[in-house]
Amino acid sequence: MALDLNLADRNDMFGVRCRHGHVSYYDRRRVCSERNEFMREPFCVGEHRKERFFVPCRTEGCSERRLVLELDCAEFGR
Repeated sequence: MALDLNLADRNDMFGVRCRHGHVSYYDRRRVCSERNEFMREPFCVGEHRKERFFVPCRTEGCSERRLVLELDCAEFGR
């Protein structure tokens, strides 16, 4: 799947691979948003706060529903 994005958008996009080898792309700004649909769990690395998100594989027919993303959402006001 080719993504047609401008440079600013590309900096916030990242891919995550499921155990079946599919790659799903997510926008950090949307994942970190208070209005996202993903389950989130805060955790700390030393004194640094991060968040763990549980997201599905976006490949049609894939059964993988719990990919784990660990992000620092502080730069988005969280």
